[in-house]
Amino acid sequence: MRNRPWVNVYVRPISYIFLFLTLAVTFIAFCTPYWYSEKQENGERYFGVWTICMDASIKNCTFLPNHSRSANSDSRLTAIRALFSMSIMHLVGAIGYPPFFKQMSNGILNIGFMALLSLVSGLFSLASMAIMTYEISCYKFLSYGYSYFLGWIGTSLSFVAASLVYVASKDNSYSEIAY
Repeated sequence: MRNRPWVNVYVRPISYIFLFLTLAVTFIAFCTPYWYSEKQENGERYFGVWTICMDASIKNCTFLPNHSRSANSDSRLTAIRALFSMSIMHLVGAIGYPPFFKQMSNGILNIGFMALLSLVSGLFSLASMAIMTYEISCYKFLSYGYSYFLGWIGTSLSFVAASLVYVASKDNSYSEIAY
């Protein structure tokens, strides 16, 4: 392979920044209560992955409800929760891999594994966003919220981070060795 010192100077730090940014955006999207909203006579209800809020102030919320539109709707919500949880766990694994590897091993760190974890995280996130998109599009009276768009941004960032880490892993001018 070619010696590419610019990878260590630019791409590797940027890939780590993208991993942290991806984790932050995905976590915020996962925890906020405005994936979609539903207009009612007495106001709007805001639906999140974990909560249903009766107003925008987030003071009147029910934690871990079933949306009760149908049994299929509730099973899709469970799938979304599971897939998003796995997505976040894979991102945490990708970020935590280098320090834990250095602590536990004397081998050469292969950050290509981080790219794989980030890619799998993106696939889990993509699957959950596809299910959420289907769920919202089934009902014409629902409108998308900011958490929905943050979920898609987090999904995109996960694939960008995986690409950057993959490019950084193909560099042979510098290898991280455990001490």
